[in-house]
Amino acid sequence: MQLSVKSVLKVTISILVFAGLYLQILARGELSELWTAFAAGRTSYNYIFLAGALLLLPLNWGVEALKWQYLLKGIECISFAKAMKAVLAGVSLAIITPSRIGEYGGRIWYLRQGLRLKGIVVTIVGSIGQITVTLIMGGAGLFFYFFISGFPRYIPSWLAMAILFLYIVLSLFLFFRLGWLGVVLQRWPLIHSRQKWIRAVRVFTYYGHKKLLGLLLLSAARFAVYALQFALLLNFFHVSVPLFEGALLSSAVFLGQMMLPVPAIAEFGTRSGLSVFIFGTFSASPLPLISASLALWLINLALPAFFGAILLLFKKQEFS
Repeated sequence: MQLSVKSVLKVTISILVFAGLYLQILARGELSELWTAFAAGRTSYNYIFLAGALLLLPLNWGVEALKWQYLLKGIECISFAKAMKAVLAGVSLAIITPSRIGEYGGRIWYLRQGLRLKGIVVTIVGSIGQITVTLIMGGAGLFFYFFISGFPRYIPSWLAMAILFLYIVLSLFLFFRLGWLGVVLQRWPLIHSRQKWIRAVRVFTYYGHKKLLGLLLLSAARFAVYALQFALLLNFFHVSVPLFEGALLSSAVFLGQMMLPVPAIAEFGTRSGLSVFIFGTFSASPLPLISASLALWLINLALPAFFGAILLLFKKQEFS
């Protein structure tokens, strides 16, 4: 039986994801270091932290699927199960592409062909919501880091607080003016002459303040889950930091990580370096910090990407 181009593409993408995961996990030495730290930290009490981080995994991606479903209302009604499949497929492609650009392709694969351009814009809107929350919480986390470690001499605390306040206000102002982006893009000559693109970018104008507020709350919920997972894993590896402080300082790590356009498959490397910088005062050795970063990457990205690749591999063609 002759294979279709889409079938070959699905198999190729799945192989790339599996190969990427293999090269990043098994073909390097990080897992042995993780196991060393894991064995050193095993106690019945510590398992509570690990169990908590694992139990939050479905909540993390469940909120993301709910957000995708929420943003698609009015464009295409999809079930929560289909939204979850689309999100996991997006993770599998994001993990092998710079700046997670493959996420768009994975998600729109589960939409009808005539709606895929709009699906890209919907994904961008969701990303903007998550970026806005990361900017705000990351700024707060960075402020807290300097609060406990000492502000630079040339920046008094009152000035840092004023800058943080203005930074949050500006971030929210730009976010709630997201519709302007659609208006501007429709007038751009490259888009103005193409009706399909005009209809797609018009999606930016679909979201009023109430809808954007819902997006912001869902994005904040997912961010809180992710930060709490990291704080739990830090405590599992004997980094003695209170959960609230750990989650808040994690926000600064995620902010720095967001600024670096690396493939998702290499995220734990950048997160490890940032974690050593931010949490260095809480741990005498960098190994627990690196182990927590790798464990978070394995739980929240590697595992979902693996299942997402399987979903893509066996996906039926009914939406093509």
